[in-house]
Amino acid sequence: MNAICGSVYRIARLINRTKRGKLVNPVAVVEDLHQVTNEELNFALEAYRQSQFRTNISAFGDNEGITAPEGLLELCGPRVIAMERMHGVPLDEFDDLRRRGIDGELVLRRG
Repeated sequence: MNAICGSVYRIARLINRTKRGKLVNPVAVVEDLHQVTNEELNFALEAYRQSQFRTNISAFGDNEGITAPEGLLELCGPRVIAMERMHGVPLDEFDDLRRRGIDGELVLRRG
């Protein structure tokens, strides 16, 4: 654990000593954040989760035309993520979407 993480834990333990702090359970919040952050920084795990999302995207409702990049799992590791390159139009480029006849609001709802 690095110095910053240790400091955050110490602060959480101090807050936990207060009446209101006990209601929030700051130590558990910090532990959860630490775990989630470490998982997010494990690119091999992220690539696997992305692959699962891509495989199961149709189970989340009307997602016609929605996809995610395919993870190249054999090239991924704890510090490297590799995925297919995708081409498209970012959803905040409204003029370009309109020119292409794409209903950005529908795509956003589906995605």
